[in-house]
Amino acid sequence: MTHTMKRRLSTLQWIRAAACPAVLAFGTAMAAAQADFRGELHVLTTSLRALGDRVIPERQWTDVVSRLADLASRAEAAGETAVAIEASVARARAWGDLRRDPAQAATILRMTRERFGAQALPAVRQIYLTEAEMLARVGDSDAIRRLMVAYKGSPLYDPAPLVYAPDASGSPSITMVRPRSPQTESRVILGMQKYLDQAMASAGARIPDFSLTDIQGLQYAPGSLQGRVVLLDFWVAGSVPWARNQPFIRQARDKHGAQGFEVIGICQNLAADGIRSYAARTPGMTWPQVEGRSARDLIVKLGIPGETANFLIDRHGRIRGRNLEGSMLLESVATLMAEPQ
Repeated sequence: MTHTMKRRLSTLQWIRAAACPAVLAFGTAMAAAQADFRGELHVLTTSLRALGDRVIPERQWTDVVSRLADLASRAEAAGETAVAIEASVARARAWGDLRRDPAQAATILRMTRERFGAQALPAVRQIYLTEAEMLARVGDSDAIRRLMVAYKGSPLYDPAPLVYAPDASGSPSITMVRPRSPQTESRVILGMQKYLDQAMASAGARIPDFSLTDIQGLQYAPGSLQGRVVLLDFWVAGSVPWARNQPFIRQARDKHGAQGFEVIGICQNLAADGIRSYAARTPGMTWPQVEGRSARDLIVKLGIPGETANFLIDRHGRIRGRNLEGSMLLESVATLMAEPQ
């Protein structure tokens, strides 16, 4: 090896040696920046969860949603697109869940999808699913159908061999079946189909036809309930939000039961003996109860397998309220009871 070659090799080795710390430092800085964005997102989403169902002061609400919007902008500018998407979805969910404004949430998600939907990032799937969920809450089934078409045209469309179905026992757990078939639809499309079912059973629609038999052997159908205001209460033993709403259901039934208001409970995770035992331990829970497995067809039509939900039905069989809680439930029942027959 000549002296010149040795000198060139020595120079190259020096350059590499000098560059490695710089590359490592750059990589470390990038990882730290990503961790900071993730950490900030975690703090904000934890704050939102802690707020729960409490009344939020306007200043606190504005601060949290503004910080989420700012985080999304900064993360996008830094190339952290997944964090930007997750922050935008969190902001939309705050509008939908805490402010009970799913229309505003759907608008935020649509804008986020238009901005990032062409990218093949797993986080984009959450945009589609959450947008479908918010559209279901406002009953916009046509928009959900368009959303499903848009997803099938996106780079993330994943027609994986995956199907889910409620467990035969009526348990809220989901059984995943994996047939080896290219025709089986993707999980995202299946999720949006569930929200489409919910949208089609939104306020103003007629309750799907059903035939229910309670644990005492009594039967109920839309025809037999005609002329009465009915709350179909789908519940899961152990659900804290559902249990918190029970005193309001009892209050509504105690006040209006004699005038034609009825409650029918449909339990999604207990058999008849378990329902009897639970009702016996729950003060005032004396209304008819149905096993979830005997109401499976109705549960699927409403798009609520394994979930807690309620549907307030007027004297003519139309859904007039959904997932009503607290004072809103009491006011809605009183309004329907005051309507002429």
